[in-house]
Amino acid sequence: MHPERTSTGRGQAQRGGYFLIVEDSSVINMGDSHMDTGATNAEAVAEEVSLFSTTDMIVFSVIIGVLTYWFLFRKKKEEMPEFTKISTTSVINMGDSHMDTGATNAEAVAEEVSLFSTTDMIVFSVIIGVLTYWFLFRKKKEEMPEFTKISTTTTSVRESSFVEKMKKTGRNIIVFYGSQTGTAEEFANRLSKDAHRYGMRGMAADPEEYDLADLSSLAEIDNSLVVFCMATYGEGDPTDNAQDFYDWLQETDVDLSGIKYAVFGLGNKTYEHFNAMGKYVDQRLEQLGAQRIFELGLGDDDGNLEEDFITWREQFWPAVCEFFGVEATGEESSIRQYELVVHMDIDEARVYTGEMGRLKSYENQKPGGRGGGGSWPYCPWCPHTSGSWVAPAGPSHEWAQRGTHLFMSTAQENLRTSREKVPERRLLRSQDSRGPRLSGAGKADSGESRPCRLCFFTCFGISLWHALVPNSWLRTASPFDAKNPFLAAVTTNRKLNQGTERYLMHLELDISDSKIRYESGDHVAIYPANDSNLVNQLGKILGADLDVVMSLKNLDEESNKKHPFPCPTTYRTALTYYLDITNPPRTNVLYELAQYASEPSEQEQLRKMASSSGEGKELYLSWVVEARRHILAILQDYPSLRPPIDHLCELLPRLQARYYSIASSSKVHPNSVHICAVVVEYETKSGRINKGVATSWLQAKNPAGDNGRRALVPMFVRKSQFRLPFKSTTPVIMVGPGTGVAPFMGFIQERAWLQQQGKEVGETLLYYGCRRSDEDYLYREELAQFHKEGALSGLNVAFSREQAHKVYVQHLLKRDKEHLWKLIHEGGAHIYVCGDARNMARDVQNTFCDIAAELGAMEHAQAVEYIKKLMTKGRYSLDVWS
Repeated sequence: MHPERTSTGRGQAQRGGYFLIVEDSSVINMGDSHMDTGATNAEAVAEEVSLFSTTDMIVFSVIIGVLTYWFLFRKKKEEMPEFTKISTTSVINMGDSHMDTGATNAEAVAEEVSLFSTTDMIVFSVIIGVLTYWFLFRKKKEEMPEFTKISTTTTSVRESSFVEKMKKTGRNIIVFYGSQTGTAEEFANRLSKDAHRYGMRGMAADPEEYDLADLSSLAEIDNSLVVFCMATYGEGDPTDNAQDFYDWLQETDVDLSGIKYAVFGLGNKTYEHFNAMGKYVDQRLEQLGAQRIFELGLGDDDGNLEEDFITWREQFWPAVCEFFGVEATGEESSIRQYELVVHMDIDEARVYTGEMGRLKSYENQKPGGRGGGGSWPYCPWCPHTSGSWVAPAGPSHEWAQRGTHLFMSTAQENLRTSREKVPERRLLRSQDSRGPRLSGAGKADSGESRPCRLCFFTCFGISLWHALVPNSWLRTASPFDAKNPFLAAVTTNRKLNQGTERYLMHLELDISDSKIRYESGDHVAIYPANDSNLVNQLGKILGADLDVVMSLKNLDEESNKKHPFPCPTTYRTALTYYLDITNPPRTNVLYELAQYASEPSEQEQLRKMASSSGEGKELYLSWVVEARRHILAILQDYPSLRPPIDHLCELLPRLQARYYSIASSSKVHPNSVHICAVVVEYETKSGRINKGVATSWLQAKNPAGDNGRRALVPMFVRKSQFRLPFKSTTPVIMVGPGTGVAPFMGFIQERAWLQQQGKEVGETLLYYGCRRSDEDYLYREELAQFHKEGALSGLNVAFSREQAHKVYVQHLLKRDKEHLWKLIHEGGAHIYVCGDARNMARDVQNTFCDIAAELGAMEHAQAVEYIKKLMTKGRYSLDVWS
């Protein structure tokens, strides 16, 4: 579960009532001093990029005019047909003796009153043919415009050429990061800061903010090096901010000879496609001619990711020194990246109070997302999609606002972002025999990740319809995202289980005023807040006034990242909403903090844990990681360690959104999102009680509100690849013990709804597991009711602790192996697994392999390959975590 991607997308500039399409690589300065130049460039861009020229629009208008005249005005004379033309002497007798005459006269009447004659249909076909040729095939040569004709004298702060930026700032090392939770970004920042020790200058960069096609120009800089810190998301996919980079790598054939590179991957061995993204980037760059100067690093988050990175890093820099013939300039030193600015007298309206992006966005909720939360054309017939159709709320768009921009950009946007809009078609080409892989349910793909030809014409047609018809039916884009979450009211918060050992809860969030749409299997992201007690203790132990309004300003004026979190704000707000204060800090944080320990022994211990020595690594693992010591615990255990609060805020990582599988179906609950979660609370080795940030915060959310205020939760929906089959008649086998049942509640609700609509629904089996029937059997009554009504064909529950020997879901699968094999092998059933990745998911997959081997008369290797093919075809889907 990971934070949502925010695409840079396509920019727009409005001038004189017309919408101009501006690609990201074309920068326009709209400031007063450059307005004329910016306008000129915008016009040049529009002329180069526009799919429809002035001639096109004239031809289009003529065709529409002819079409309108032909089918409306030309027919007016025939609206009241003259039946007097039928001879009165020929009386239509419906008797047997006059049947032929009656039929002939009826045909004559039909011919007279018919709205569309044969000539009409011929003319209509010709017009459609001309229209199709003029706007599709005639323009093929202009689909890839050359932007070199545009003057680059005007630039914005956000430059698309990282090479030019490196030249301008005197840097020769760039570290790109593909990050979902912030860890890869943190590693990239650490590597870029290391460069100064070797007489080099580095910069960390988000690949989503730059044009990676510029990579081939990096060799123009002496001793240049590009490093990639690439995390793998989910089941082998690129992270959201690396998706465009990944697409480019797949499609490009650019020559990267002369480019020096290194890659460090971040993954988790509990997932089958361990570090797939890091491996792919490393191999693909080599295929394109780049030179690897150090071996691929593979970090394992299931083990000790920090140690893996340190081990790789301490060998990486000596290799860099040897390759470029440079030497370290000295010991590692603390270098501040941000400076503190205290605001003594500032308008409170300019101070952030917890917003993720736009200032005061929680007070004035505005849809964000692509195109300001507008709508995109959506293909309802494509078998790779399963979205619902909704009518756009509010008044229709004005014709002036739709115009040329909407007409052309919607069609182009569908093609450019098809993988984002249709996540089932996001593929990862592994560099092994597996070939193309499709994580979620959906149609098998031969490796081509572009939309099918049918979808192209369908989506283009809907784009045309959207431009011409005010109230067309569209699928609404998610109006809220990671940088602009929606404040949803908590309407239900109840305990699900009967036992007292754990607390499992069911929450319902009201999204009725948000225009948010979701599908069964999607994830909901929650932005939590840290415990106020921990925040107050931090302020007290550091002797800081938490209500001081401050900003941390980047010392590198050329950096795109001006602040580590939204500023200006208070220390209290930063520690509550923006910074992670509950996870064990990484070694670089300990190293930076060590200088503030006045006691030599404590300073020595901190530096030792931050070192790459075996003893230091062991001490860090046992004293920090395994003991789960967060920053407050470390400050409490080291009384002489009292860093400035501003430096601590600079060092702490960002507090990330928490992701939960949605436990409802939008078909049944279109105005609410349901969450099923277990409250995390445990005792550490040091005797402290640690609590989960999000679950403890959600548990305290009272639907009735406090002091007359509603309980609100910042949230957004992230599209998932976990989808029901396109055909409702396809059998499904769901395996989800514990809170892994959450997405299957949505699946079952949706299939029950389909039955109520009179649709035929295939066999629906659930394999659920819990400890005891009277302790943690989640949704017991609901599941029993679905089973009774027939929406749930089979309800199979494994109670692991109600007998002497443990019984898990895989044991029930083995019990029903004959029936399951028949559904899978003959019935084309889809398998879904949700829950623990480390043990459960692996055991379940092994069980299905055993079933295939036994009943399919296969060798073990053949059975393993059989299950992998099911995954490739989208018939074996995983929604797991470790």
